[in-house]
Amino acid sequence: MKDDEKDLIAAVLRDREELARFFANQPEMERWVVREFLTRLGLDFRETELISPPQHDNVDVVFRGACFQVKEIYDPAERRGTEIREALRLANEATTAEELDPPVVGRDIVLSDLAELIHSQATSYKYPPRERSALDLLCYVSRPYCGFNESPETVGERLGSLGWRSISCLLGQRPYILTATSDAPDFLRES
Repeated sequence: MKDDEKDLIAAVLRDREELARFFANQPEMERWVVREFLTRLGLDFRETELISPPQHDNVDVVFRGACFQVKEIYDPAERRGTEIREALRLANEATTAEELDPPVVGRDIVLSDLAELIHSQATSYKYPPRERSALDLLCYVSRPYCGFNESPETVGERLGSLGWRSISCLLGQRPYILTATSDAPDFLRES
């Protein structure tokens, strides 16, 4: 094996170990989602302002009065934990660069209405209506082939009746504040 190939395999292994560590740390992942959302809104803030309460709490991240409950809208066909472990195993066992990647598996492309997926998260039994009024739902969309079938404003009007203090989403690099009550923090009402 050439030195360049050894270096490539070592670099891929380090990257995959870091990825496995990141996804194993739920509070870090939730803070990352909120950080990305706030950055995309154009807010200036310090990292120390992103606070992760204990994991048994309904609040994932606190920021300037916002109590974010972070939910990922992911591809149901994806098995992230299994895929990360397999990618890490391949990198550990690789003796050539070709051995780093698993075989490609074809899938049908299914277009999904993001409004329905957010509605499903917002009406989860885990968050009874009496608790929603103090929470700010933030959906992070990692599901491919997903988008709004109608304007985000129209979606927000429908979601506003579900009792959350605010509902937002991060779709790619685009932040959307879909609905916010008068009790929501200023930066969620004014953005």
